[in-house]
Amino acid sequence: MGDEWLDGTALQAFLDPSVEISANRREFLQSFAAHLGALLGAAAVIVQEGGDQTGAVPIFYLPPSRRVDLQSWIPSSAEVGEVLKSGEAAQADVIVAGRHQARLMFPFHSPGEAPLCITAFFDPGSAVGRESFLGVARLASLAIARRDALFRLGEGEVIFDQSTLLVDLVSRTAGADSFKQSLQILAIELEKFFACLRVAIGTGSSRSCHVQAVSGMSQGDKRSLGQAQLASAMREAIALGETTIWPPQDDLSRELTISANQDDLLHSFGAGRILVVPLEHEEMGVRGAMALLWPREAPLIPGRTHRLVQVSQPHLAALVAFLDRSKPRAFRAGLRRQWNGGPAKRLAIAIGAVLLVGGLLFPITNRVPAECRVEPLLRRTIAAPFESRLEKSHVKPGDRVEKDQILAELDGREIRVALAEAIASRSAALKKRDNAMVQADPSSVQMAQLEADRLELEVQRLQFRNDHLIIRAPLAGVVLAGDLERSEGVPVTAGQKLFEVAPLEGLILEVAVPDGEVRHVEPGMKVTFRLESDGGRRRETRLETLHPAAEVLEGEHVFMAEAPLANDEGFFRPGMKGEARVWSDKKPVAWVFFHGLWEFLRLKLW
Repeated sequence: MGDEWLDGTALQAFLDPSVEISANRREFLQSFAAHLGALLGAAAVIVQEGGDQTGAVPIFYLPPSRRVDLQSWIPSSAEVGEVLKSGEAAQADVIVAGRHQARLMFPFHSPGEAPLCITAFFDPGSAVGRESFLGVARLASLAIARRDALFRLGEGEVIFDQSTLLVDLVSRTAGADSFKQSLQILAIELEKFFACLRVAIGTGSSRSCHVQAVSGMSQGDKRSLGQAQLASAMREAIALGETTIWPPQDDLSRELTISANQDDLLHSFGAGRILVVPLEHEEMGVRGAMALLWPREAPLIPGRTHRLVQVSQPHLAALVAFLDRSKPRAFRAGLRRQWNGGPAKRLAIAIGAVLLVGGLLFPITNRVPAECRVEPLLRRTIAAPFESRLEKSHVKPGDRVEKDQILAELDGREIRVALAEAIASRSAALKKRDNAMVQADPSSVQMAQLEADRLELEVQRLQFRNDHLIIRAPLAGVVLAGDLERSEGVPVTAGQKLFEVAPLEGLILEVAVPDGEVRHVEPGMKVTFRLESDGGRRRETRLETLHPAAEVLEGEHVFMAEAPLANDEGFFRPGMKGEARVWSDKKPVAWVFFHGLWEFLRLKLW
């Protein structure tokens, strides 16, 4: 191969099919290296990117017979940097895989792209000389420059088209009634422009970004299909301040940040790849994020699409900020739409406003909600009078008993034995006292008398226990507690609760008035209540007393109020629970509904 290559005729004929406006520059360079190696008959051709891309994976052309020990063919970063810095070609004799090779290195700079170092290896006996290689390399570099220029031109045309699109988007979104509706239109148009499956737009920051619109999906669908996952991916991109991608794509790995695993999100939308772009403007700051999803069967994201997304990013951020400031939220948008609907609708709105204000000022009875519980008016607890064993229980909870009716019997065998022993001992002490009196022994008389008195007290104590072995009801009523049938023969201690008896003719309703509402409640106010056991019936009574001190009920401070209940039908039973309403004074509707919030704010913000 000689100087006939310098006229470039054959080279240009070879290169023309290769100079395509390819979105992937590495793919173009790979094809270029293969054609260049085949044309020159080189042992190997390596294209390395310099500048910020020095550590990038080299692009190889190596015949199959020589693909052994690939690393030995690669010039060092220092050698590449020196050639690129000098801007001149370099030649050296090197040993690769045990064989001598002539290595020629040629630098090339293309505006707007990373600099290239083209390295070719030739066998020592090759006919290609240094000057021939440099001539071919210079002509080849023109092909690379032509490709880059055409690609930039094509990208510029697309950017121009994109600017036209953004102007058109402003006009389209300007006709929307609300902020969310304008973002929905924007998402639909961007889906068409980027030719992807879906476009989602969210607003907010890295802490609270909310998805506002998803193309091709209604508001209800958006809530049920991956909204939380989309919002999480958007917050991640905003926090990093960079465009993120999942799953990774080799040709874009140096330009994009790999996102956290988003497989669940992709599954929710039936997508294969997602690109999330933070919407940030130099003057307006972060406005939110945009997520683009591609279908599973789609090819890789083209580099040109990525560049278009990056170029569009500040313009879209400004557009979202403009819409946020100019478009009302849903309620205001609906109100404005009605107001602009003509005189009849304006009159209807005015009448509605007057009715609303009048309704809020209309006085109604303030009803204080509270929990309630049915309790007996009188309750008696029967406890064990002394230590013994329970011999027999005659009643169980729910039984109606009369006054002095036998409730239970205690075992008296030990008591009777002890009583007999005490009586015998007392008789012996008295006899001993009498003998001492006959013998005129005062000290013995006194000692015997003291012993007799002690035994007399013991006899009285045992006699009392013997007389109270039968436990009787102190009043007529119903046994509320005391199921001792299974406890017969079990020891009981003095003071142990055995039964609880209360009359059911007179009951009271205990109303737990909340601490914040007690100042609106007074004795004499009407109370309506429903019990859990009969929720379909509403009953009435009136408050009789209000306790002056608060109590803690289920972790809340309440004031207990009491209201009498007539139990003529026998329906009420102690322990029934329900909900009550205390009918307080009349207040405006607005006060009734909002005074709780107002008082809370006054308490916390004073």
